[in-house]
Amino acid sequence: VEVNVRGSMLVTHAVLPSMLDRGAGRITNINSGAGYRPMPAYTGYAMAKGAIARLTTLLDVQYREQGILAFDLAPGQIETDMTRSMPMHEGRTEWTDPRNVVALAAAVADGSLDDLAGRFFRADIDTPESLRAAAGDIVARDARTLRMIS
Repeated sequence: VEVNVRGSMLVTHAVLPSMLDRGAGRITNINSGAGYRPMPAYTGYAMAKGAIARLTTLLDVQYREQGILAFDLAPGQIETDMTRSMPMHEGRTEWTDPRNVVALAAAVADGSLDDLAGRFFRADIDTPESLRAAAGDIVARDARTLRMIS
């Protein structure tokens, strides 16, 4: 929680004033699918990632009209010493290519995904091309956000 939530909030707090002065900016929060679905073995982590999802949504709602766009980017399952040691990845043979994360981050940075601000992307399944192709449907359904359905 301290690293994921507080860290994201502190960085946002540090960069937001200059973005507001310019009337433009993009914030990309590093998130996880764990923030959007139950993960009983990783409660603290999933709760923190859910809070980041909410932060992204609230930043988008609060600052979009002032030119600040916020995005959630989940890198997927990147093979590292840490992820290989996690019980949830035991036996995993397929990992997300880090270049997929870079491609999505670059697409956010260059503005080609601006229509999808406030939403969640996953580098293990999404590409800039697939997101642009589905953008109209995603926006029409108001999909890829964290919310309660009543």
